[in-house]
Amino acid sequence: MMFCGYDTSALQREQSMRKVGLIILTLCTAFLSINIAEAVEDSPSSRATLKGLPGVIVGVPRLSGCENFGVHSQAIGAEVDSQLQEAGVKVLEKGQGPIVLRIIFSCNPLPSTDAVLFFSIVRIDQTIPWPNSSNEAIVTSWRSERGIGISHREKVSADLRKDIKTRVNQFIGAWLSVNGE
Repeated sequence: MMFCGYDTSALQREQSMRKVGLIILTLCTAFLSINIAEAVEDSPSSRATLKGLPGVIVGVPRLSGCENFGVHSQAIGAEVDSQLQEAGVKVLEKGQGPIVLRIIFSCNPLPSTDAVLFFSIVRIDQTIPWPNSSNEAIVTSWRSERGIGISHREKVSADLRKDIKTRVNQFIGAWLSVNGE
């Protein structure tokens, strides 16, 4: 549509792209800001916490915001179980140990677009005794890099699964590096 010599559809597309760019910048800034508690990532010292672990329990959140895009927690848990077992990492049943490989992911549709922002993190949470107490604490001893991506709503399921698989492979590599191949 033309108005006073301007193509208004092009102007609307440009405004929409600016809005999407601002949203992406805001979300990425939030995801990339790191505080001290999140500083545990894949490093020689965090890998040392994996040495001698008998296996892991796979923990996946029940709701992630990704269900509308074909990504269901139960399916992700089964895929991760299979990936770990194929690599030689023992998967424990709930109640068999205090070590949880937590798979965290989320999907956030971007307004007025067919784009979806997603992220994933894979981390090891361990229960440890609290010093001078009978209580226990849950600590994150190893964590993958954050996976952040933008995908078309039709492809977000495949793209997020690929991203999670990459993070789990990072864990497998860290685990094997200290527990033998």
